[in-house]
This record gives sequence, C-alpha cells and structure tokens, in this order.
Amino acid sequence: VDQIDWTDNIWPRHLKDRQTESTNVIQEMQYPKVQ
Repeated sequence: VDQIDWTDNIWPRHLKDRQTESTNVIQEMQYPKVQ
C-alpha cells in the first residue's frame, strides 16, 4: 500500500478526501500499473 502511504504524506487526510479525483490522477501518473 505504498501508494496510499505516499499520498498521505503529500496530501493531508482532509485534503485527500477533498482531492480524491486529483489523487486518483496522480496515482495513475506515478503508478500506471497500480490496478
């Protein structure tokens, strides 16, 4: 669950909840083969 870990470090919890769409985009950019 490294992706969740690094997202938590970059985006605070409350911000991550609000930036769910942006977070998903960033995850795809950083981890294109996550799924």
